[in-house]
Amino acid sequence: MRISKHLKGIAESQIMPMKMIQVQADGKQFTLSIGARSRALHFPRDMVPLLRCNTDAGELSLAEELRADADGILNAVLRCKICGADYRIEDGIACLLPDQLSSEARHEMRIRDTIDYDCTNPSPFVPPSEGWR
Repeated sequence: MRISKHLKGIAESQIMPMKMIQVQADGKQFTLSIGARSRALHFPRDMVPLLRCNTDAGELSLAEELRADADGILNAVLRCKICGADYRIEDGIACLLPDQLSSEARHEMRIRDTIDYDCTNPSPFVPPSEGWR
């Protein structure tokens, strides 16, 4: 979740043995650890051969591991075995979107980015001004 508004409050917790802070933003409260090992999710190594290229469905392989440990891969470069296209794994997330998106794909991403999944501000659907295809 992206915190888009100013933080309303930060308080340190003295109850828990590990230093924690409570952050309140956008009407929600989060508890975050301070100074503890990062709990970043890793991309599992055994899942890399299952990834496919968007262009030709070729198998992707690890071209360069930038940051990894025994738990998995945090940052790496993936390369298609057929066309040589490069993709990234950033913070344990495989980024397989192409650099250039079609206007339809950009429009769909804009819609998905503005969806209020909590339904706190429902609004009517508005079709794209440039039409459908």
